[in-house]
Amino acid sequence: MNSLQPEDALGLIDYLKQLQVEDPSLFYTLHDDESHMTNFFWRDSRSKIDYDYFGDVLILDATFRMDRYNMICAPFLGVNHHQQPVLFGCAFLLDETMETYTWLLGTFMGAMGRRQPKTILTTECEAILTAVKATLPKIEHRLFKPHVCQNAKQLLSMYYGQLGFESLFHSIQGSEKFSNANVFQNRKSEAMTLPEYVQKYEKAAEQQRREELDEDFRCNASEPMLILDSPMEKQAANIYTRTMFKIFRNELIRSMSVPLRRITKSGTNSTFKVTEGENIENIVEFNRLDLTVTCSCRMFESIGILCVHALKVLNTKNIFQIPSQYVLKRWTKYAKDGVVEDDNCEEIGDKNDSSLSSCKRKLMHKAFNLITKSDAAEKCRKIAERHLESALKEVEDVLKEGTECLDTKAPEIYVHKKSGVAGPIKETNHDQEETSKRRMECECQIQKKHKHN
Repeated sequence: MNSLQPEDALGLIDYLKQLQVEDPSLFYTLHDDESHMTNFFWRDSRSKIDYDYFGDVLILDATFRMDRYNMICAPFLGVNHHQQPVLFGCAFLLDETMETYTWLLGTFMGAMGRRQPKTILTTECEAILTAVKATLPKIEHRLFKPHVCQNAKQLLSMYYGQLGFESLFHSIQGSEKFSNANVFQNRKSEAMTLPEYVQKYEKAAEQQRREELDEDFRCNASEPMLILDSPMEKQAANIYTRTMFKIFRNELIRSMSVPLRRITKSGTNSTFKVTEGENIENIVEFNRLDLTVTCSCRMFESIGILCVHALKVLNTKNIFQIPSQYVLKRWTKYAKDGVVEDDNCEEIGDKNDSSLSSCKRKLMHKAFNLITKSDAAEKCRKIAERHLESALKEVEDVLKEGTECLDTKAPEIYVHKKSGVAGPIKETNHDQEETSKRRMECECQIQKKHKHN
C-alpha cells in the first residue's frame, strides 16, 4: 500500500484549512489505511452550487499522474449551459483500486448532498467500472469518446479503414472535448507540491467561472442574428444560450432538406422514416395528442437538443414551437435562475430533508447567483452590496426583537474518513477531532523521522 509522507499530508491539510477560513463551506476529507493517509478529496462552496445545476452529467478524469508523489490527480467535471467545462471537485489518489474509487465516489456523493447524476463518463478502468456499479448502480455509465474510437481501431481494425465506417465514430454525440479538460494536463509537475496543485486547481476554477460569467453577459447583452426568421428559430434564440442556439439552428436548417415518409399510423400515433444522404435512415415516432416525438438517433436523449429528424416531423405536422418537454432548462439562458427542482437529479440516501435545510439551500443558491452575477459590473456590485446590507439589518432587527424561535437542527454534510458514508456533521464541514488527530500523527511521525536522522 502506497502512503503519503507525513510532512506532505500535513502541508496539504494546513493549506485546505486556510482555504476554509476564506470559504467556510469548503469541504475536504481524507482517507487513511492503518494510520497512513492515502487519498484526499475537496470541493469549494461554488462547486456545490454548480453541481446542483449541472450535475446531471458527471465526468471523472483519472488520467493525470503527479510525478513527484506518484499519485493520481482526479478532478470531477461537468458541463454548464454554454457547453463549457465546470469543476465540481478534485481528488489526490495513491492507488487505483476498486476500494479507492468506491471511497471516492461515496465521498463525492456525500459532499454534494447525495444527489445522483444521470450519466457518468470515465476512462476505461476496471476498478472505476466496478466502483461505479457498486456506488451508483442506477445511472448510465459511458466511456470517453476517444477511448471508444481507440478500442475500435484496435478491435475492429479490419473494418476501420472501410469507407464510411470511421465516420460512424466521429458522429458519436459526446463530451470528448471535456475528456481532455483535466486542469493539470500539459503542466510540468516534477517539483510541484500538493498545495501548489490545489492552487492550480483553484486558479483554473476561477478562470472557468470568469468565462461562464462573460458568456452569460454576451447572451443577455445581444440577440443572435436570425437566418430562417421562423417562429421556432425565434423561440430558440430567446431561450437557448448562444452555444446551444447554434447547435439547434443547425439541426433546424438541415431539417429543411431531408425527405420524410410516413410508415404507419394508429390513432394519434404516427411513425416516419427520415432519410439523410444515401444510406442513413432514422425512425421517428410522433403522438399528436401530447406532442411527444422520439427518434432512433437518440440525439435528444444524448445531449438534450431535438435532432434534424424530429424537427422535420414537427414541421410536417405544423408544429412551429418547440414542445415544452423538449426544452431543457440546463441549456437555457436562465439555467441558474431559481433552485434546482427535485426531478432534475435523483437523490440517493434518505429523503428526510428538513424544511430548514431546504430553506438554507435555496438561500445559498440565491446568494451565490447574486454574488456571481454582480461581478459583471461595478454598478451591479453596488446594488448587491446595498441590498445585502439592507437584508442583514432587517434580519438582525427581527432577532433583537426575540419574536422568532431559533432552530439549530439543520444538518451539514459529513463523510466518514474510512467508509465514505455520508451523515450529519456537528461543527464544520469535516470532522475537526479526526483531522486534528491525523495532524498530530503527522507531526509525531515528522519528529520521529528527524530524531532518527
